Amino acid sequence: CAAGTYETDRACEECASKSYCPEGSTKEDSCPETTYCETPASSVDCSPGFACPEGSVDQKACDPGHVSNAKAASCTPCAEGTYASNNACEPCEAGRVALGTGTAACSTCSAGHSCPTATAEVICPDAAKYCPGGTDAPLDVDEGFYSTNPVIGADKGTGRTGQKQCEAGSFCVNGVKQKCNPGRHSKAGQVECDPCAAGKFEDLSAFSCKACPAAWQAGSGESACATCPVGEEVNDDQDGCVD
Repeated sequence: CAAGTYETDRACEECASKSYCPEGSTKEDSCPETTYCETPASSVDCSPGFACPEGSVDQKACDPGHVSNAKAASCTPCAEGTYASNNACEPCEAGRVALGTGTAACSTCSAGHSCPTATAEVICPDAAKYCPGGTDAPLDVDEGFYSTNPVIGADKGTGRTGQKQCEAGSFCVNGVKQKCNPGRHSKAGQVECDPCAAGKFEDLSAFSCKACPAAWQAGSGESACATCPVGEEVNDDQDGCVD
């Protein structure tokens, strides 16, 4: 019997769709896996990037995130840390991840995390570091800055996503902002507060020091001015008393 037909006791019968009947067939067979049969008369090898399970009448393109070699019965998902591109599994670039198998495109590392490998997101470790997203390692907070905007659910001091310059009246060390103590002041971006000069004081604002009123005096770093004891008077610099 000719290809596309099979022999019976009486004659050569036409083969049904999805079957495979090469020349001389005595029965209908399914189109073999790894091939497809557009007609029962012939089979064609499956192309790379396609899958041909048994009984295929056409080759089926691999799903996104999957690849295949030629003559494949099924497609294979790309492993974690890789993505499918042009029928090949490629590693994610630095700062990007594929956290599961069968990924069609890598994702940017989430803000508040760094991605030292393409298979894991690691929470930003402490206030001295921040992770804006898309990095393979935490970034150091700049001197005179503090870390900001922790991600929801992060433990105290971790998961910071940005940094901000220390405001006047505060000082910033290791990514942490603290207010100046009484008697001290600062401008923006300082890592420590400066003591008020003698003859001046600072009580609340910490932005700048104010001169003592007449007949009052203060030493360096004072939070308030004071009068002199009876029998003494304020010196010309208002930083002490004289007889």
